[in-house]
Amino acid sequence: MNRPAARVQISPLYLRQALFLSLALLLTLAAGQLYHAWQSAQIERQVYAAQLARLQAHHAAAQLLPAHTVQRSQPATVSTAEFAAPQAQQRWVF
Repeated sequence: MNRPAARVQISPLYLRQALFLSLALLLTLAAGQLYHAWQSAQIERQVYAAQLARLQAHHAAAQLLPAHTVQRSQPATVSTAEFAAPQAQQRWVF
């Protein structure tokens, strides 16, 4: 009834291949995360630039209007929330 315990032997080649595969997977995931961060930063810069251009065009057009047509009761205010929080796009990175 006493059987010797079966020894599982893993060859060094299989161990080396498994370690290399896990390293390659780790590097691929890290590169994907870095690319995603770079891409989302690019999108945020483009959104900010578009909003800034729209705001500058609006102010340039407002300066061209005659003084009697501009309403002085309500000064134009720009919310910084528009620039601080651009619409984030949800992306999946594997």
